[in-house]
Amino acid sequence: MFDDFSDTLSLTIAKKILGGFEQHYRNIKRASVEAKRCFEEREWEKIEKDSKLRLNFYDKQVNSFCKKLSVDLNLKKQSVYGAKATMHQQTHLDKFNSEFWKRTKLAYIELITQHKQPELAETFYNSVFCRLFSRSFYNNQYIFTKPCVSLSYIDMDEPVIESFFVEQGQLKDTFTQILKSFSFNCKFG
Repeated sequence: MFDDFSDTLSLTIAKKILGGFEQHYRNIKRASVEAKRCFEEREWEKIEKDSKLRLNFYDKQVNSFCKKLSVDLNLKKQSVYGAKATMHQQTHLDKFNSEFWKRTKLAYIELITQHKQPELAETFYNSVFCRLFSRSFYNNQYIFTKPCVSLSYIDMDEPVIESFFVEQGQLKDTFTQILKSFSFNCKFG
């Protein structure tokens, strides 16, 4: 079974993955602020260039994080953590440490229970796990196949989404309402 070292290590890895998600989220928010600024200042060429760069933004950040985590876990060779020898190489079932990764997922669940973006944090965890291990491990024991945190109980200052409904002949008014909802610092028209 698990010992204190294994539990501590699982929690450490879970915290690293959550830290990677939070770094990614900060990067996305920073890019969104910059996109808003470019829109307000009508920097159309920069908007186009930046939007092309953002197409692979998530994958690049996950890959970068996985490389760092691989170094931290010494995943270049088979270890007690059950990782594969090199990134994107087939993992053999007999070398996978099932209990360690189940415990890591449980530790991660505890960490994101009070998080403001639990579903995004789960997605990031899944992306990291799936970059490190073969498809044979893609099940609810190791990854999130459904949300583990109920969004109904998250206390938020502002709603995450806003809904708009277009009525017959009101497309222009609805579009104006959408643009105004973003509080752009520029005029339209």
